Amino acid sequence: MKSGLVEYFEFDNFEITTAYLVDIVAHFNKLNLQLQGKNANVITHSDKLKAFIEKLKLYKTRINNGNLIMFQNLNNIIGVNMLPEVIKTEIVCHLDNLITEFGNYFPDMNLLSSEVIISPFSCDVKNVKEEAQEEFIELKNDTTAKDHFKVAPLNNFWLKMRNSYPLCSSIALKALIPFSTSYLCEAGFSAMLSLKTKKRNRLNIDADIRCALSKT
Repeated sequence: MKSGLVEYFEFDNFEITTAYLVDIVAHFNKLNLQLQGKNANVITHSDKLKAFIEKLKLYKTRINNGNLIMFQNLNNIIGVNMLPEVIKTEIVCHLDNLITEFGNYFPDMNLLSSEVIISPFSCDVKNVKEEAQEEFIELKNDTTAKDHFKVAPLNNFWLKMRNSYPLCSSIALKALIPFSTSYLCEAGFSAMLSLKTKKRNRLNIDADIRCALSKT
């Protein structure tokens, strides 16, 4: 009670504002989990981020219409009552700012043409770079490659096509190979911290960490 922050608990609409913040952070946490994983790539992450921005726009429209279904805690507190106009304005402004910030952080999401990479056998040849179009037509009519595409992970498929279709594979791998998040680095650090405690500060962990991070 001696803290200078205690006065904020007495503000009007404090509980409502806190409930909204809890809900919007829950949506962020869900997105964060979707961007993790060993087989993720720039294309899948780009799709997740674009979908999240569209959700924010949807939330803004719903808030303006008095619909709070996407914010569970806020909806439970408001109940059958109307959301105070001042809070509605603040939430809409906050969602606008989030949409703008996502656009600033990820400005190139719409520049990535992913159809050639993720759907090569249904993609139109005109969507392929001119220098790779003839090779792409050969790939598109390769029955063996088509069968392999159905069962193999995207990365493995394009790696296997490197010798037969180098131009098309090069286009795909430039998008698939780069690390799109720091997930693998964070997983490595977590494994290292578990292995190298203060009591084992001289331990050579190269072999141990390889075992900890390997699927085998």
